[in-house]
Amino acid sequence: MRQLVAPAFAAAAIVLFACDSAKTVSASSDSTASGSMLATQQANAGVPGAHAPDSWPRMFQAAGSNYTIYPPNVKSWDTRTLTGTCAFAKAAAGGTSQTFGTLSFVAHTEVSRLERLVNLTHVTITGVSLPEDPASEQQVQATLQARSNGKTLAISLDRLEAFAPAMHVAPTVPAAPLKNDPPAITVATVPTVLVSVAGDPVLRALDGTKLQRVVNTQMMVVKDASGAWWLKIGDGWMTAPALAGPWKVGSAAGNADLAAAATWAAAQPSINLLAPGQGPAGGTAASGTAATGTAATTAAPAAKPIALATAAPAVVVSTVPAEVIVCTGQPAWTALGTSGVEYASNTGGNLFRLTATGGVYALVSGRWFTAAGLNGPWTYVPAPAMPAAFLAIPNDSPKENVLASLPGTPQSQEALISNAVP
Repeated sequence: MRQLVAPAFAAAAIVLFACDSAKTVSASSDSTASGSMLATQQANAGVPGAHAPDSWPRMFQAAGSNYTIYPPNVKSWDTRTLTGTCAFAKAAAGGTSQTFGTLSFVAHTEVSRLERLVNLTHVTITGVSLPEDPASEQQVQATLQARSNGKTLAISLDRLEAFAPAMHVAPTVPAAPLKNDPPAITVATVPTVLVSVAGDPVLRALDGTKLQRVVNTQMMVVKDASGAWWLKIGDGWMTAPALAGPWKVGSAAGNADLAAAATWAAAQPSINLLAPGQGPAGGTAASGTAATGTAATTAAPAAKPIALATAAPAVVVSTVPAEVIVCTGQPAWTALGTSGVEYASNTGGNLFRLTATGGVYALVSGRWFTAAGLNGPWTYVPAPAMPAAFLAIPNDSPKENVLASLPGTPQSQEALISNAVP
């Protein structure tokens, strides 16, 4: 997740920041500093890159006055229209006092995901408040409007997302019915390969051999004439009397059919052999994913190509949606601050334990599942029903990213915006 400091707009002459009062102050030193900054900005006008993105305050001169514009406060954004307010200071050119006020505005937005920018167009100044000089409000509004006409203001999408928790209206994603049946979740403590088959295995003859290949998996799985099953993985073959196993390292020496199958598979980019330079492989875990995308393996942090000559992994074959979370040994439970939640620090997966109950939780494809223990059975947990302790996971913790899957957190709001923008 991105760590943002104060939200601010980039490269804009209009900014938004809540300010409910205005006053006139004597500030000769401030005017001197402002004049210096204004002179610098005017000198840099038209120079590419002269203004650093998101640098504030912004200054310009119009109608005989110097204007200083301060950072923004966005009120609403639905990915098409944005509204907000800003604070500003107005000083007569060469004067020694400033008048402070607020303005409100509305603008159309166009999002560039590639550049991570939001362009504001058709900016309309909808109001100006100058409590110490109300007679000038209409004239100042007209000046600011003239300054905005025809301008396109670029805003960092990251900055805009940071405003989301405080917005009255924020981008949302329409709800859609989802099938939340738990996958077959396995928590493994040894190097493991998941072979995902999309339903019952579909066998087709492999040309030039007496083998039959399972065509509804991304792995190279074949069946020979004797009924034995073979799985090409890394630098060798594993074999089993049945598709479900048990699997062990097999010898392909002198087997012309397996040699021909290996040569053929190596030329097929769609087949995952878990070999060096191909696909997701790991010394402690590896994965093969069915063509339907209904299964996956979460690998432990270290990753190396699998070498059967060194160590054979465990093999899990699944014909239903499945997930294998591989830990380097038993889960190493590590506290997440004082939240009451622990996480397994020896896996790249999202595996948690609630300290108060000992219940285990797993985050899989953005959905939460729970079980009384690592062996299951697992049940689906709607995100709003997750224990409150998960909301207390520290923002600076290794598992801050899971907060995006917990409603009510700034991270989840940011994720909603990211998914909602066109």
